[in-house]
Order: sequence, then structure tokens, then C-alpha cells
Amino acid sequence: MRRFNFKAVYNCRDIGGFLTHSNQVVRNNVFIRSDNLTDILPSEMEFLQNLGVQAVIDFRHQNEIDHAPDPFVNHPVIDYHNIAILDHAQFTLEDLNRIKLSDLYISMSENKTFVKSVFDTLAHYDKAVLYHCTAGKDRTGVITALLYKLVGVPDIDIIADYEVSFTYLVPKYAGRDENVSEMYQDLFSSKPETMETFLNYLNYKYPNIMDYFLSKDISMETVDIIKHKLIGE
Repeated sequence: MRRFNFKAVYNCRDIGGFLTHSNQVVRNNVFIRSDNLTDILPSEMEFLQNLGVQAVIDFRHQNEIDHAPDPFVNHPVIDYHNIAILDHAQFTLEDLNRIKLSDLYISMSENKTFVKSVFDTLAHYDKAVLYHCTAGKDRTGVITALLYKLVGVPDIDIIADYEVSFTYLVPKYAGRDENVSEMYQDLFSSKPETMETFLNYLNYKYPNIMDYFLSKDISMETVDIIKHKLIGE
């Protein structure tokens, strides 16, 4: 796992570096996960371009984008895609805080249109793709977990990768009102049991993870392309 030391993008990291069950190493410079990119510096955008990033996938809904535009929209070299999953306009913070995050993750993972669109886009590019939401924890965390499950990264490492988001995001939320932070601490957290519950659901419903991807109408060609990109298989 490699975090990029950007000034105002706090949870941007390469998903490579983990070992699979068969001790294959997940490759770096293939998929990068991140929080909101609005405040990324021009030099940092250039860094990502030089690293080989060909596309950015933004999982945020339009009202989030309106509030914090993505700087890669209309970028001359890097393609921008908006593949939204949650309509935050329909939820207040109170609503979201009442929903168990693990239940939210299950719901997202079973959204066939969303998951298929994301994986088809990830497979489309030869080089690196960066995907992000607002915190780089929930929507981004679900997609990352699915990528890791596809290539056989152990659940304990998927959980550890998820859990570290809270640490990286502390500076992002440090300026929030203390009462608000306490009230919505579950929403802002990345507790290991949240990801563990989600993974237990996947393991129970889809003992063979390929059945999950097939249930989302993701082609074997797409699966093979992504696996080859991540572990060379």
C-alpha cells in the first residue's frame, strides 16, 4: 500500500503491494483510490499524469460535484468519468448516520448497473486508473474490496486497508465542528467490523467470487483483463 503525500488530498493511495493467497503481488500503478480531488495542486495533477494515470472515475453524485468540482473534468490528457451510486440529495446526514455502513456497502455491491459500469471502465484502459468519492472510504472502499476479492487478497488485508482510511482522513475533518464530528463519528469512521461484515456477506452469498461478478453481468473478458492488470494472470 502506498499513500501519495499530497497537500490537501488525504486518502489517495495505490492499491498495489498486497499479497494474494497464492503469494502473487498486486501490482502498483494500476489502480489508485482516493478521496475528493478538488484541492489537488497542479503539480500533483502533473505527477499523476506522469505516473501514467489515463482516467479518473468519480463516484460522487451531482450535488457533491457541484459543491466540490473535480479538476480532471475536461482535462486534455486524462479522461474523466462520473459513475454515481448514491443520491445524497435524498439523504440528510442524520439519515446516513442511522444506516449501518455495512448494509450500505452490501446495497452498493448489489447495484448491478453501478458495479458493471465501474469494472467495464477499469478494464478499458491500458495504464493506471484513479477512482474516488468524497472521503475515499465507502464507495471507493467497496470497489477496492471487490478488486481485492477478485484476485484473492486475504480478507484480513482488505480489512486493514479499509481501516487505515480513518487515520489518513483525520486532517481532512479536523476543522469540523466538534459536536458534529461526535454526532456522526460512525459515518466518518472506518471500523474493521464494518468491512468484516460486508466481506462475510460476500463470502456467504458468493462462495466462489466469480459468481458475484457474473451476477453483475460483468464479462469474463473484463474479469480477465482486470486480473491480468493486477497480478499478471
